[in-house]
Amino acid sequence: MAGASRAGSMGAMTTLTPARAFAPVELDRRRASQFGRILAAVAFGAIGIATIALAMAFPLALGVVAEDPGLRVAAADLAVASRAADLWWIVAGIGALHLVALLTVLDRGIWGKRIALVLAGAGAAGAAAAQIALVGSGTVVGDAADFANGAALVYGVIVVAVVLIQPRERTA
Repeated sequence: MAGASRAGSMGAMTTLTPARAFAPVELDRRRASQFGRILAAVAFGAIGIATIALAMAFPLALGVVAEDPGLRVAAADLAVASRAADLWWIVAGIGALHLVALLTVLDRGIWGKRIALVLAGAGAAGAAAAQIALVGSGTVVGDAADFANGAALVYGVIVVAVVLIQPRERTA
């Protein structure tokens, strides 16, 4: 009985009118491709230049640290840094690969897209591996973890940008 009196007290039923139908949004492939190409080119260029600059600056900075008696650096850290300084050419090569990816993305050839996608995927995988190693060592916060998280995000965005790129039309 209580349910019947309650239903009667609700009053007249309200009718809902459907909202205005919107036209489906279609992706403009040409503009998405242009956006992806520009985003990927800027990211590859910035990473390439920064990596080459790091490769050139690291041995120079190591010399300054070794010669300045006022800087307190553990001997073990200095030994590791001096061994790593000999590998500057690997870091410079990685930077050069990013500049090659920049050029191939701007070219819009099918091989360029593949090269850029492989490099972006390798960068994302390397950043993810660094994150896993940092978590495994107990370092989940700090500069190294922030850098690995940022690198993973940037490479993830590059992967999406490269996927958006449409190869140029082949001419016969």
